[in-house]
Amino acid sequence: MDLSKLLSISVDIQDNSAWVEVGATTGGAYGPMMRKYGLGADNVIDAKIIGNDSKILDRKSMGEDLFWAIRGGGGASFGVILSWKIKLVPVPETVTVFTFPKTLEEGATKILYRLIQVMNKSFPELGLEKENCSEMNWIESMVYIGGYPSGLEGLWKRFLKEDLPLSVWNPYGGMMSKIPESATPFPHRKGTLFKIQYLTGWLDGNIDTQEKHCRWIRKMYKYMGKYVSKFPREAYVNYRDLDLGMNKNKNSSFEEATSWGYKYFKNNFKRLAIV
Repeated sequence: MDLSKLLSISVDIQDNSAWVEVGATTGGAYGPMMRKYGLGADNVIDAKIIGNDSKILDRKSMGEDLFWAIRGGGGASFGVILSWKIKLVPVPETVTVFTFPKTLEEGATKILYRLIQVMNKSFPELGLEKENCSEMNWIESMVYIGGYPSGLEGLWKRFLKEDLPLSVWNPYGGMMSKIPESATPFPHRKGTLFKIQYLTGWLDGNIDTQEKHCRWIRKMYKYMGKYVSKFPREAYVNYRDLDLGMNKNKNSSFEEATSWGYKYFKNNFKRLAIV
C-alpha cells in the first residue's frame, strides 16, 4: 500500500495539537529535543489506523491496549497507520548549531568524556568560538544535524582499521528518563545515556569485500558489549538487527520470539505479544 501521498497536516492552535498523515512523517520519532519533551511517540494523543477488519479506528474505537502498542511497538505490525494526532511543543525561533572537529592529537577522547560529564554546563575546554556557530531556524537545523563518534580509546583504534566507519550517539536522559518504561512500548528510559549506532560502508559488490566489512562491524559490536546495557543487551526496534534473531516463518511462537523481543522491548514485549 502506497501511503506516500498522505501528506496532509492540520494544525489546531487552540488545542495545541496537529493531525499529521503518515506520508508527512519521517519515522523514528527522534529529535534533538527529546531530552526536553520525550519521543514523538510520547506526544501522540490519538491515531487513525486500518484494523484487521478493514475499518478505520481511532484511539477510542481501537482501545487503549492497541493504542499503546502502535506508539513504539512497530505500528505496522498491528494495522495500517493513516495519521497521528500529536501534541505540539514550542521550539525557539532561532537555534544555534555547530560542527567543531577535534583530532586524537588535540585530545578528542578527553574532550568527549568531559562533554558527557557537563552536558548542560559550561565547557571552556572545548574552545568553541562564535565563528564556529551558525544561527538558523528549527527546520534548517534538522537538515544540519549529524552524528558524533565515540571517544573510547578502543573504539578509536578499531575505527582506524576500517575504511568508512561511523558511530552515531543519540543522547537520552532529561524527559526521556522521567517517562516510565511501560508508558509506551519504547522501554529505553531511566539509566540509558545514549543510543549508539555502528555503521560502515563499501563501494563495490564483491562478496569478499562484504564479508570483510561485516566481520569488522560484528567485532566492533562485540567489543562495545562491556560498555552497554546487559541482561539483555538492548536494541532499538527502528534499527532491526537480524543478528539478534528473526521470524523463521509467519507464525513464530512466543518462546521463539523472546530471543529478540526482550532486547527490543524489555518487559513490554509480553504485553505487545498479547496485543
